[in-house]
Amino acid sequence: MYRITQSGYLTETKKKTAPDGRLRQYYAITEIGRAYLQKLLETYQAFFQGVNDILLRGERHAPD
Repeated sequence: MYRITQSGYLTETKKKTAPDGRLRQYYAITEIGRAYLQKLLETYQAFFQGVNDILLRGERHAPD
């Protein structure tokens, strides 16, 4: 959490007390964080699609 907050992807919001008495820190995503998340999702989807293509190609060429 420290690194992504330091990078500007998240900001700390007001601390709140939970029903059990513990202090909770909440975070909010920034616009920079949303852009970074979108880039990560695109990278993940491209990777997943590549793996899926390899697996499907293997099924089509598998011996009977």
